[in-house]
Amino acid sequence: MQHFRFTILIVMHLWFSMLLQDTIIPTPPEIDSRPINLSLGPIIGVVVLLILIFLKQWKKEENNQGKTLVFP
Repeated sequence: MQHFRFTILIVMHLWFSMLLQDTIIPTPPEIDSRPINLSLGPIIGVVVLLILIFLKQWKKEENNQGKTLVFP
């Protein structure tokens, strides 16, 4: 299940990078001449990945709050 979720995340990341490459913010020629030209898609993909990791950790901590560790 986790492998399937990871594959969906990669496909969404690639789709966002293709979709947002020139549609929302077209690159002006003066910016296009730079050697490093970051498109908006990978940045959004990384932000979505960080949000999912944060939510997963938060849910894990929330589930562990009710449990108390008893050492023998």
